[in-house]
Amino acid sequence: MENPREEVEVQMEKNEDQQEIVEVGRVENRPRKRMMFKKAPVHIIGDNMVRKTPDFLRREVEVASVYTSAWRAGDKFRVAADFDQVDGARDMNVELDVKKKVLEEVKEMEERSLLVIQGGGNSLEAAGAEETVKEVIKAVKAAEDKMNVAVVGVLWCPREGVLYEKTRRETNQVLCKELLHMKMEWLAEKKGNVSFLDTYGILDQDRLFSRDSIHLNQDGNQKMGHQLAEWMRARQVCCVETA
Repeated sequence: MENPREEVEVQMEKNEDQQEIVEVGRVENRPRKRMMFKKAPVHIIGDNMVRKTPDFLRREVEVASVYTSAWRAGDKFRVAADFDQVDGARDMNVELDVKKKVLEEVKEMEERSLLVIQGGGNSLEAAGAEETVKEVIKAVKAAEDKMNVAVVGVLWCPREGVLYEKTRRETNQVLCKELLHMKMEWLAEKKGNVSFLDTYGILDQDRLFSRDSIHLNQDGNQKMGHQLAEWMRARQVCCVETA
């Protein structure tokens, strides 16, 4: 005969906000645990490489606002458009540095919202790995104790040459180490969470890029969107005990 204490009830339901809830509890009046999938607001700051990625993200997760930009390390942050308010990527001629842009986003975002930072490929060879990493770290620190952050590694670009690829790999290697160290500090001090998303082996094929060999095509954007969605889902789950 099966031990009733090992029996588990699983119930799927939806609340008023259409957020999925998985309720798991044991019998015999033991506390229940509810796994809640909260659709947290997501803000993305990135360059033209991901300008169409939001279309794929919206099919899987809730995106609060999306910005495209031409980010040059050590230079300015050029904001092209807010896809939730503007139809298409029209040039707004607004220039902000990365840290300032993140600080502006922080003011508008709810506590523990999700922030994705992508870019750094423009002028990578001129700026170098050290300057690019410095810009990214400054931007991430601006979000400390306010939100969960994901940094997408500098993307492979089929049009670029050997120097770009060497600098890109060096940049991503240093970024990964720096962000891992920051992640441990944030978790220990309960200041949020930061992750490094590497696209190695995912977005390093010619067939995923458009004819200009710079921007992602439909398949590439779909892969990028899927990777971001997986990270977002993992950050949107919380467990609460109920009586």
